[in-house]
Amino acid sequence: MGLGPVSLGNPPNWHRDGQSGIVVPRLHWSRISYLNPSTVGDHKILWEVNRHQYLLVPALLWNIDGRDDDFTLVQSHLTSWLDDNPTSVGMNWCSSLEVGYRAITWCWLLSLLPESLWKQDVRERLVRALEHHGRHIERYLSYYFSPNTHLTGEALGLLYIGHVIPVSRFARRCRDLGAYILESWLEEQVYDDGVYFEQSTQYQRYTAEIYLHYLRISESNGRATPPTIRASLSRQFDVLRAIAAGCGNMPLIGDDDGGALFPIDQRSPEDLRGLLLAGATALNRPELVPPGQMHPAMSYWLCGVGATKKMMAATETSPHACTRYFADGGLAVIRDSWRVNSAVAVIDAGRHGQLNCGHAHADALSCTLALGEQPLFIDRGTFTYMGAERNEFRSSASHNTLEFDGESSVEPLGPFQWGPRPRRPTATIRNCSEMTIFRGTAWGHAGTPHTSTHSRVILHAPASAWVFLDRGLRSERSRVILRWQLAPGLLVSSAGDNSFDVTDTHGDPVAHVALPVASSVRMEVRDASLRYGKKSSAIVLEALTDEHFRLVSLILPATSLPTIGPIRENGGVEGNSLKLLPWKDAFGYHRIALPKNPGATFLVAGWEADADLLWCVERSFSGSDSRGQPDLVVAIGARRLVPPSGPPLLSRDSEPAGYDLVMSRMSRSWTIVPMSDPQLGQEHG
Repeated sequence: MGLGPVSLGNPPNWHRDGQSGIVVPRLHWSRISYLNPSTVGDHKILWEVNRHQYLLVPALLWNIDGRDDDFTLVQSHLTSWLDDNPTSVGMNWCSSLEVGYRAITWCWLLSLLPESLWKQDVRERLVRALEHHGRHIERYLSYYFSPNTHLTGEALGLLYIGHVIPVSRFARRCRDLGAYILESWLEEQVYDDGVYFEQSTQYQRYTAEIYLHYLRISESNGRATPPTIRASLSRQFDVLRAIAAGCGNMPLIGDDDGGALFPIDQRSPEDLRGLLLAGATALNRPELVPPGQMHPAMSYWLCGVGATKKMMAATETSPHACTRYFADGGLAVIRDSWRVNSAVAVIDAGRHGQLNCGHAHADALSCTLALGEQPLFIDRGTFTYMGAERNEFRSSASHNTLEFDGESSVEPLGPFQWGPRPRRPTATIRNCSEMTIFRGTAWGHAGTPHTSTHSRVILHAPASAWVFLDRGLRSERSRVILRWQLAPGLLVSSAGDNSFDVTDTHGDPVAHVALPVASSVRMEVRDASLRYGKKSSAIVLEALTDEHFRLVSLILPATSLPTIGPIRENGGVEGNSLKLLPWKDAFGYHRIALPKNPGATFLVAGWEADADLLWCVERSFSGSDSRGQPDLVVAIGARRLVPPSGPPLLSRDSEPAGYDLVMSRMSRSWTIVPMSDPQLGQEHG
C-alpha cells in the first residue's frame, strides 16, 4: 500500500492495526464487526500484514544467498502466527478471501523453501493449517456476500491448497471446487469484451491475475481447461494493454485496492509491465508486451525462465487498433500509437458497477489523460474504505466530470453501497486518420425530483489537440461545475483568458489548458491518492459552465509545439456572435468556433453552420499568421453546413440532435470522410 513504513513488531502483533494502534479482540470471527473502524481500525491494513506476502522477499533472498537469517525470519513469523491465530478465532478469519490469499502465499513459501530447512513440527503445522484454511473457505465461500473477486480469489486459494496438501479426497475436492467456481463464474464477472464487471481497473488487474494463475496451475499439472478460459483471459489482457500508458501504468478507475495477488516482483499495482509480460508469455501474444524496460520476475515464476526469455527476445510488435471501445464494459480508449511517448485517454462510459456497486465511483464519463509517460489528468483515487473520506474520494466532485448543484450524481449509502442507480451511459467512438470523436451521455441523480443529463464529446487530432465539449442539463437554476484533477507534482500558472500553462517539477512544459467559455475558473489544491492509504497534494481546475451549461476544454500537449492566439468574439449570421479560439501547432493552423446561442447559424472560415462546435484546420499553412481556407473541418452536432463553395452538405431538416462529421477539401470540393467504429462487444442497456 502507500502508507510507507509502519511499526508492527517482530514478529507483528497479528491482531493490531499498525496505523491506529487498535487491537482487535480475539473472538470468534463471526462476532467481529470488521467494517467498524472504532473496533478494528483499518481492516485492510491489518489484513495486508496477515497475507504474509512480505515473507516472499526473505524467501527469495534465501534462494539467492542461502542466509540462515532470511529463512529464520520466515519460520519465526509463521510459527508466531500459528500460535496466535487458532482456527476461527480472531480478525484474520473474517474474510474468506484473506484466508485464501494467505494460503496462496504459504503454498509459494513451501515451494520456495526446501523441506529440509524447516523444523519438522512447524512444517507439519503449516500444512495442517493449510487444510484448515481450505475447509474454512469451502464452508464460507462468498456466493452471497461478495460474489466478485472475493469468490474467484477464494476459488484460486482452494486450487492452490488442493495441489499442496497431501493427496486425499479433501485435496481433490479443493481442486475440483476451485476449478468449478472459476469456470462457472467467469461469464458472470467478465463481459465478452474482457472488461471486469465492477468498473474498477484495479479489480480488472486482480481478475486477470487470478485467471492467469488458474491457467498456469492447470497447464503445469496436466489439467485441461475449457477454451473459454484462455479466450476470456486473452480479452482481459487486451483491456489491460489498451489502458496502459506509455510508462506501463494503468489509470485508476473505481476503487483502488492497494494490494496485489502475487507481489513477487514488489512493483506497485498500477505498474502493469510485469503482469503484461507474464500474460504475453502464457498466451503466446508478444503484442501484449509494452515497449521499454521489461520486468520479468513475475513471468519467470509463473511461466518459466526459458519461455519468458523467448518472449522477451521476440520481434517487437503492437496490437492492431490504437483506439478501442469496449462496449460491453463501457470502457473507451483513445491513443495516438503504442509508442512510449503516446498520449492515452481512458473514459469510463460503463454501468455504475454491479451487485451493490461496492467498488464503483460516481465517475460517469470521467476521463484520464496521460501525455506519454507524464499523467496530466488523473482519477483522484480511493485513499480509504472507511469514514467520510471514503465518500469524498468516490463522489462526482473527485472526478473529471460534471457536478450538479454540489451533489454527487449517485449518492453513497454506506462504504460499499449506493443509492438509486442511474441508467447506463451510452457512448460511441468513431475515427479516421485525421480525427477521433467520442460521444457519450450519462444520467444522474436517479430517484430525485430533478434528474441530470451530462453529454460529453471528445475530439482528438493525432499528436495534436484534445477538445472536450461538455453540456449539462438539470434545471434552469442549476450550478454545473467541471473539474480537471491534475497529477501530483504538476505546476499550473495562469496564461490569461481562462487559460493555463502546465509544467512539471523541473519547469519543463507539459501542456496548455484553455477553458474559453467558462463563466469562471478556479485553481485549488487538494489531496489526491495515487495508492490506497497515501495522499499527495495536487492542483485541480474548477470551471463553472456558461449560461447554456456548456464548457469547452482545449488541451494542447507541449510536444505539439503549440502557439496560442487570443480568444475572440466575432459577429455571426442572424445576429448570433461566436467564440473563436485560434492556435497553431505541428499539425496545422486551427480555429475552434461555437455559437454564443446554441441552435443559431454562425459563420467561420467561409462556412455557414448551425452546429454545436466547428473545428477548422489548415494543415498546409506556412507562415506565422495564416488566414487561408481550411482543408479539414470537424463539425459536432451539425444540423446545417454550407461550405464556402458548392451545395449545402446538411440542411435543417436533418437529424435534430445533429451529426458529428469530418470533412476534407480535395482540390475545390468538400467530401465527408468515412469513419470506422472500433467497437468490441455490444452495448447493453
